Amino acid sequence: MDNLSCHKMAEVERLIRAVGAELSNLPAYSPDLNSIEKMFSKLKEFLRSVAARTVDKLIDAMGDALSLNQAWLKARIA
Repeated sequence: MDNLSCHKMAEVERLIRAVGAELSNLPAYSPDLNSIEKMFSKLKEFLRSVAARTVDKLIDAMGDALSLNQAWLKARIA
């Protein structure tokens, strides 16, 4: 679990344990253990490379970036 305060509530822990899952807490900041940090890094790198300078081009570029990273995302979310 990350360190977001709402994730640390007793009810959240109870619900996680109720389905038989184990609770594991991440260190305070651990981008190497957090897949979304890696995905955002890839997204920012791609957006820098296409240099979209309008809102419409930025939105298109974000869609392209997410499409290119779809397999990478699926492997980490599944």
